[in-house]
Amino acid sequence: MPLQQHLDALETKRPGGAAEADEAATHFKALTGATSALGLTIVTAGLLLVAWRTRRRAIAWIAVLRALPTRFILLSQAGTIVPFAVVLIAMGLATLWLSYAEGWRGIRWPAAISAAIAIVGVTLRVLAPESQEVPQVALLLQLALVGGYVANIFTRTLLRGRTVSVFAAVQTAAAVVVGFGGAIYLAPEAGCVPAGLGSSSLVCGAACYGVAAMVIAKREDNAPKLYCYTTLALMPVLAGVTLMLGEPWSGVVFALLALLAARLQSRTPSLITLLHSVTYLVVAGIASAALQYGARGGARCRWTAGPARGRCARRARRCRLVGQARRRMAAVSGR
Repeated sequence: MPLQQHLDALETKRPGGAAEADEAATHFKALTGATSALGLTIVTAGLLLVAWRTRRRAIAWIAVLRALPTRFILLSQAGTIVPFAVVLIAMGLATLWLSYAEGWRGIRWPAAISAAIAIVGVTLRVLAPESQEVPQVALLLQLALVGGYVANIFTRTLLRGRTVSVFAAVQTAAAVVVGFGGAIYLAPEAGCVPAGLGSSSLVCGAACYGVAAMVIAKREDNAPKLYCYTTLALMPVLAGVTLMLGEPWSGVVFALLALLAARLQSRTPSLITLLHSVTYLVVAGIASAALQYGARGGARCRWTAGPARGRCARRARRCRLVGQARRRMAAVSGR
């Protein structure tokens, strides 16, 4: 059956009265944000369940493509993002499971991107001058996004021995940047102790580096795993050291980490250790203000060197003219 016929059939037979729920939430304001999110979740979960039981990919696509724009429309009308962010995270993880169970790899991309956008929206609303969301709830959502996708990639690569797919690498890195980076910004707003969050970050980073060391010890010819785990370790380590030590001492620690990575690079040459060494060195320069100081010093040197270069050029020109005049006089006297 063509995709349009599936769409027409589901429009007329959608379970739970999804069309009526959309109308009640947007036009008549009869449903609150949490109630409309719950109703759409039930409809979407029902469609995904039908798609999984009947092995029909078109129904899953219809469920995802129908749910995403509807949620964003209701989000703009409801005035709160948290219920819809929870639903989008759950739908992202559900479509991820469907992609592994049935091989439907395309549906996981729009759901994952929408979940990341929702988390960014929650973070921006908390950081706004007039905060419209609860910081603690937003922090939990960010950690849920990171934990869901990181747990997925650990389960597939470590427990099941699968390779790292492009989607897993991209989405996990995006989840760490969006979720973990947002959690760092929201930690003061949520009343979290920076040292506690920083120590947790360092533990996560050390665990990822430990997994990467296990991959190297097993001598697996699997570069994607190595790139994935070392990249996942980089962000928590940077955040943890910054939160625990602050700018004066974090630069020293980052410089030591750069030296350690350079030492590993000299013993076992690898592009990964080289990139990590350069990254830690640049961050150390930023944290210690060495790059800023060097930029100011370079600009000052160029400013003072300009007149000096002009004077040297004039003196060289005079010397050249004097030499030419002497050679002409010598030639005339020789005749």
